[in-house]
This record gives sequence, C-alpha cells and structure tokens, in this order.
Amino acid sequence: MATLREIVYNIKNIAEGGSSLTEDSKISDSQVEFLVNVYRAKTLMQYTNSGRSVHPQTLQTFKHTASTNNNTFIDFPSVINFNENRAVKSILFYDSSASTSEYVEIGTKGSAAYLSGNRFTSAKKTARIQDGRIYFSNFDLDDGDYLEVSAIFSNPTEITTSTGLFDKDTSIYPLPTELITTLTQEILAKEYRVIMSTPRDKEIDGEAPTEVQGQVRQR
Repeated sequence: MATLREIVYNIKNIAEGGSSLTEDSKISDSQVEFLVNVYRAKTLMQYTNSGRSVHPQTLQTFKHTASTNNNTFIDFPSVINFNENRAVKSILFYDSSASTSEYVEIGTKGSAAYLSGNRFTSAKKTARIQDGRIYFSNFDLDDGDYLEVSAIFSNPTEITTSTGLFDKDTSIYPLPTELITTLTQEILAKEYRVIMSTPRDKEIDGEAPTEVQGQVRQR
C-alpha cells in the first residue's frame, strides 16, 4: 500500500535519475498524478477482463447526505467504465426518519423499466447510474437521509468519504501493491521511455534480493 504522493515521487525519482527533489525537476506532480489515474483505470480494466474479481483495495465509499427534501437524483463522480456497472459494488440508503438502512439494487435504464412493470417488483427500491447522476426509483432523499456508494472511481482524489476528503499525503491510494508496481513500470516505459531491469545484488542472509532500476531508452 502507498499514498499517491509516494507513488508520484517514486515515478519521478526513477524517470529523472534521482533528481526529483531538486529544482531541476522538469516533471510536475500534477502531470504524474494524472497519468497514475489514467493507468490505474487501464490496469484495472486488464485485471478484471482476465476473469478476476474486483479487488477490494480498489474500492472507495462515496457518501452523500441530503440537505433538502424530495431529491430524486444526485450528482455522482465518474467511475471506471467497466461493463454492466461492475465498477459499482453496492449502494446503501439510510432513511433518517425511520432510522433504518438498506442496500438498493443497482439497475440500468432497461432493468428499471422491467422492474416498474412487474407487479412483484414494481415497488422495489432501485438506483440507476447515468450521465454523472444516480437516479432513484421508489424512494427519494429527504433532509438527513444519505447514500453510501462503494465503487471504483476514475479519480480517487475527488471522492469525499465518511472520513473526509482524499488526502494525497496520507490517504492510501486505492490500488493493491502488486498493481502499483505494474502501473509504475507501464508509466515509466510508455511515458518516460525508461526500461526497467532487476539485476541481482549480493546475497544477504542467504537470499538474493533484487532492486528495480531504470535506464533511459535511447531514441
């Protein structure tokens, strides 16, 4: 696990040969942060397309608390564009007037029409994500009600959770360690033309550790 600041520093440090903390650095943090988010999405698409389930460390929980009554939709941050809403794991609805909570079924425009036309499911609470919003069926958000949405968001730094805003220096970046390594190597090779190598060092306590090094590819 690592923070976004640690991932960015590591990429810059390898790409610039250890000069990332000097005034000579020509790579901005914001540029690398953008690339990290883009390659995270790409890496997760490849990871799940091979049949693996969504890794729990990639999830964040977005919380929205209503401050007015009769809300039938809310604005919602962008999620990674998986098929069939796979980027959204769950939606929890809390009704403040009844002091109860329940998970809401995640539907599509087509499934919402089917559920509303079926007498057995026409009253079922559902939520549909479309065009940057979550639309509600058979319920709304009144003052004090809230939704908690567990999902894989396109830009983790934009998400406000129950613990507050994402902090680049202290919040754990939502990606498992093994995929952070893959992401780092992809960015260095494709954006900064750095070839990664793992030469063997001297044995320590009977083991031969490896150290990732970078070499600039000649144009």
